[in-house]
Amino acid sequence: MEKFKGSKRAIALLCALVLVFSTAMTGCSVKKITKKTPTGSDDSIIIGDGYDEDEPTTIVVGDDGKSYVVDSEGNSVVYTPTSTAVIQGGNNSGVVVTNSTQAVKTTTKGNTANTTTKKSTTPATTKETTTVMSTSDVYNSLAFQRKYGFNKMYDDMARFANFYLDTIRVYFEYDDKFWLIEFWKGEYAMASVGCEIGFYNVNADEQYSLFGKTYRDVYEEKGAESIAYKSVPDEDAMYCSMKLWQYVKSTDAKPVPRINFPRTKCWWAADFENAVLEKHSDRTTLVMVGTVEFPSAAMRDCFTDGLDSKGFKSVASGSITSYDKCDAYAVKGNEVTVGWRYHNDGSQVSDGE
Repeated sequence: MEKFKGSKRAIALLCALVLVFSTAMTGCSVKKITKKTPTGSDDSIIIGDGYDEDEPTTIVVGDDGKSYVVDSEGNSVVYTPTSTAVIQGGNNSGVVVTNSTQAVKTTTKGNTANTTTKKSTTPATTKETTTVMSTSDVYNSLAFQRKYGFNKMYDDMARFANFYLDTIRVYFEYDDKFWLIEFWKGEYAMASVGCEIGFYNVNADEQYSLFGKTYRDVYEEKGAESIAYKSVPDEDAMYCSMKLWQYVKSTDAKPVPRINFPRTKCWWAADFENAVLEKHSDRTTLVMVGTVEFPSAAMRDCFTDGLDSKGFKSVASGSITSYDKCDAYAVKGNEVTVGWRYHNDGSQVSDGE
């Protein structure tokens, strides 16, 4: 019987790893690269805002272990995006890279076939100096999840994919739109720990159903959680950043740092690192600090009102930078930083451990 249980768990783990790997590979695809010829140069690549399905790009991994973005013509740039180089919301500042061609042997992700591409030897330059993200960061406007928006049911179903998550869901109305800003932290498919921030909204007076009801009708009749929200359009994307620490054992005096996701303009930000929880049922061993920069004080206040209603306390100093201030928030201008450990809006219960 014990052997059977072990085999069953191993199969579940394998399936979960395949699911996570497929999701990560799909979600981390990169923006369209278009080749242009600016004045004074006949060989450059510009990472643009547009996307042309007829000329897809891929991410390839070279023999040197580095990732490259490759367009349909074989042009490539080293895949080291920054907060202004690749933006989920699509407000790309533009990155111009001189393409000093050097052939490299690369392997396309998800495909074992080897292809020869060009490697850029000149580093990218941006309009501002920023921290380079790791390749585990997810922030792309083309991530397939964007088209499906968000509904509370997604969180309710997460544990069936071996995602053990805690959540903060803040609902509010602002500028004739119903908003949801959600934070996640937890263990993903028994393979990694991570954190996320997502931005979603709908136009309040837009028709919601075939019966002529608007989002406002449904919101007022059944509540904020009943609505299927849309991922925010580019113009509603916001700057955010995240940090995550883990108490590897619940008895540890100090946690170890896991994630440092730098300031990035996003519709959804996520990062995952290889680790597991001591117990699936105890996500309080993870401490997340997330910062969101709002476009106005009025919208900021709507968000903090939601945090107040959940029992989060305002920090008078106006600063939260580490794991020592939990279930609290700090306001600096239109920026709100949340320190989070214990709160959970999710419906998940103990897994019996």
